[in-house]
Amino acid sequence: MREVSGTIKVYGCPAEELGTGKPMMISAGAFRGLDAALTYHPWHATALMEICTGVRLFEFAFKGRPAHAAVDQHAGASALDGVLLTYTNLNALRQFVQDGVRIHGIVTDGGQAPNVIPERAACKIGVRSADPRELGRVGDRAVECARAAALASGTALTVTEGVTLDPIKYNPPLGALASENLRALGESVGAWRASASTDFGNVSQLVPSLLFSVATWPSDVAFHTHEAAACAKEPQALRAMQTAAVAMAQTALDVLASPDALVGIERAFRD
Repeated sequence: MREVSGTIKVYGCPAEELGTGKPMMISAGAFRGLDAALTYHPWHATALMEICTGVRLFEFAFKGRPAHAAVDQHAGASALDGVLLTYTNLNALRQFVQDGVRIHGIVTDGGQAPNVIPERAACKIGVRSADPRELGRVGDRAVECARAAALASGTALTVTEGVTLDPIKYNPPLGALASENLRALGESVGAWRASASTDFGNVSQLVPSLLFSVATWPSDVAFHTHEAAACAKEPQALRAMQTAAVAMAQTALDVLASPDALVGIERAFRD
């Protein structure tokens, strides 16, 4: 740093899997004034993330009318039916979305007792797409699916929309610098086109950004599995983390040391 001017900021990345960490950091102004942002995420290959999906998250809570399920079932309205019909409607919607869209979720409340018509039931649903317009369209359709389910089941619906994660905005000049540094460290660099989402996408919409991976586990190991957790304590995981740290430091120095490189990075971000 005695040879170049500028400032390097290092951030921890809390709550990335919840999708709330970086949006809160953005709200607090953490990334304001940055020329570029770099981050690393483990994967089975060394690659630059060129595409990832954005995601909209919803909670659909249904309020029904309780009744004894064997004696007065005719007097009840099942909130669980609202959840089940929502899933049925979403499954029908899958035929009418663009390639690459993902719709998934869980039931968080299925009722309180098997002999009582459920008064409350709820589910959480995620909608993903790399196309912001399709993300908006399908997310709105998901809400319509839940509203139709409430109408059919005679229940009341409460919709709570969580944080929205943006798709990655890839910056080719920044990627070229990182790729050169990774190759100098002995890595073979590919392209990462992810169907998953990251809150770093929100950062990439604000400042020129790059997310890259360094091979951390074998290609037959998937995210969020016991196998991935086991690989995290292996020597390869430590080597990958150290390689990523060096590559990020070298790329940051390249940006600071070359005004022309920064001009190209900023131009690509604006285009």
